[in-house]
Amino acid sequence: MDFQNARHNMVESQVRPNRVTDPRIIDAMGRLPRELFVPADRQGIAYMDDNVPLGDGRALIAPMVLARLLQEAEVKSSDMAMVVGCGTGYSAAVLSRLAAGVVAIESDGSFVASAGEILNKFKA
Repeated sequence: MDFQNARHNMVESQVRPNRVTDPRIIDAMGRLPRELFVPADRQGIAYMDDNVPLGDGRALIAPMVLARLLQEAEVKSSDMAMVVGCGTGYSAAVLSRLAAGVVAIESDGSFVASAGEILNKFKA
């Protein structure tokens, strides 16, 4: 699967048409490989316009919903932010492109391990 093209299509068909105008959000979601934040057997649906099941009743929030929430939050580049229940870390990764710092909290040990491994790949 061409994930780069899928990511581009997600931004152009789900994020932008839903009144998300913050270029930082558009850029972050257009660059971050969402497929890495879902189980390997669900990578093919990582960019669909819906929540992606992660297991144990948890899901990766739909791209448009996350984008709209972040835009409504009006995150400034000087803000410190917290994500409670960060799951596999995708929302924290997107938010990290908007804020000065992000604290991500997760109670599920398997999600913590997965998120830590993925997020460490994106450290500047």
